[in-house]
Amino acid sequence: DMYSRAHLIIQSEIDEANNEKGLIVRRLIPSNIFELVALIEGLPQTIWENGVFQIFMKFDENYNLFSKHRAALI
Repeated sequence: DMYSRAHLIIQSEIDEANNEKGLIVRRLIPSNIFELVALIEGLPQTIWENGVFQIFMKFDENYNLFSKHRAALI
C-alpha cells in the first residue's frame, strides 16, 4: 500500500506514544488515521491519580509540513 507522508508520520507517532506508560492512542475509525483518541492516565500522587482523561485529535494531509516550532505558532 502507498501511504502519504502525513499518514506514515502519524502512524510512527502512534506507535511511539503507545510505548509510553499511561498513554494509549487509537484511531476513532479503524480506516482513518487522521482522527485519533488518546487515553491518558492521571499521574500518581496528584489530584488526577486514578483518573483517565480522553483527548480527541484531528489531523489532515498537511500534518507536519511545517517545523514543530512554526506549527506551534499557527
